[in-house]
Amino acid sequence: MLFPLMRVYQDFFLYKGGVYSRTDLSINGKFSVHSVKILGWGEAATIRGPVKYWTIANSWGDHWGLGGTFRIQRGTNESDIEQFILAVRTHLATEAKIFNRRRTRLYNNRRRG
Repeated sequence: MLFPLMRVYQDFFLYKGGVYSRTDLSINGKFSVHSVKILGWGEAATIRGPVKYWTIANSWGDHWGLGGTFRIQRGTNESDIEQFILAVRTHLATEAKIFNRRRTRLYNNRRRG
């Protein structure tokens, strides 16, 4: 799983669909920092040609954006989204199997002893 930090400018709150990139509404430069989750990527056909984007899960609820997700330009570091990304890798199923094997061995050893 990938969790980038991004700058949230005022125009971002108005997002309803499409591929987000900053507009003139964010010209004052004020922003806050927000952590999101990358779900995937793609490419959208536009009048100006193809636009690469990230598909991102937001934490603001499914009433916002595209059912709680949004698309943001990819490859341009839009809103600094490609500046800092935390990668998390989990193996919960594997760890559970190891724990259960150890617990079973301990139980069997106690029964024998």
